[in-house]
Amino acid sequence: MDFGIATQANTGQGGARLTAPGMVLGTAEYMAPEQAQGLPVDHRLDQYALGCILWEMLTGKVPFDGGHPTATMLKHLTDRAKAPSEVVPHLRIPPDLDQIVLRAMAKDPKDRFSSMAKLEEALATQFGSLKQRSPSTADLQLVRLVPPQNLRNRLVAVGSLATVLLLGSGLMVRWILSKPQSSVQARVVSQGGSVVHWRVATEPTGAEVIRVADGHKLGMTPWQADETQSGEPLLIELRKSGFVSKQVKLSRKADEERAEVLVPQHRRDRDRDRDRDSKSSTKKSGRKHKTRDNDQVIVVD
Repeated sequence: MDFGIATQANTGQGGARLTAPGMVLGTAEYMAPEQAQGLPVDHRLDQYALGCILWEMLTGKVPFDGGHPTATMLKHLTDRAKAPSEVVPHLRIPPDLDQIVLRAMAKDPKDRFSSMAKLEEALATQFGSLKQRSPSTADLQLVRLVPPQNLRNRLVAVGSLATVLLLGSGLMVRWILSKPQSSVQARVVSQGGSVVHWRVATEPTGAEVIRVADGHKLGMTPWQADETQSGEPLLIELRKSGFVSKQVKLSRKADEERAEVLVPQHRRDRDRDRDRDSKSSTKKSGRKHKTRDNDQVIVVD
């Protein structure tokens, strides 16, 4: 049980707060993006942390490690977690399990499971498959939690759920390692190759990402998105006040990660004025040279 992310939500009249507004507390390796930014959080915060734990249990390492808490938190904000099966392909992790973990770790809370109950149902479906395919999980029973009425009940409920998830994850890993490789490879082939991932960063950050075709704003940099594969590329324009807009073409056939440098508007104007002055000076110099050409002077002895 890790209470490093706990905060006192309501202290009552005259009570002292354990955390100040805007203060960020937590373990960097399991910190959700909204928590790292000091934004309001809800129950989906714990779902992200649990997704990180499942990712670590399957791969043997944390999903993001920047070598320093601040760098690690930044990776949670900007980097896309790889599917566990990509990190440890020799373990033959099923694609369905990949999707459960990645959905729990979605950057936007709206893209995660709506509740822990929904996450439990997704895991239960995996357990149901295990019951049919592996005798080792035949006696596994999921605990159906009732709504807690007080703090003690909540602690007991959280402890029960954590126990079930840890036990179930261990059994899944054991089943994955013992399952024949051929059937799992067939499932991977059927799931892969349908989505491309884009990530666009700018220097400076905070540029608007505009779809050129219809002028629709897609987001702000650093910006990332997933798109269904197709033949036509996507043309976007990067706009930021005080800087020259820049168009970028993104392929829909392969993942792309772009880092674009935006030129300040005053620098472009200065370069343009300098080029104009240079051309004007060249023309004037040419006229003077022509009038002073020694070939046109007649010398009489």
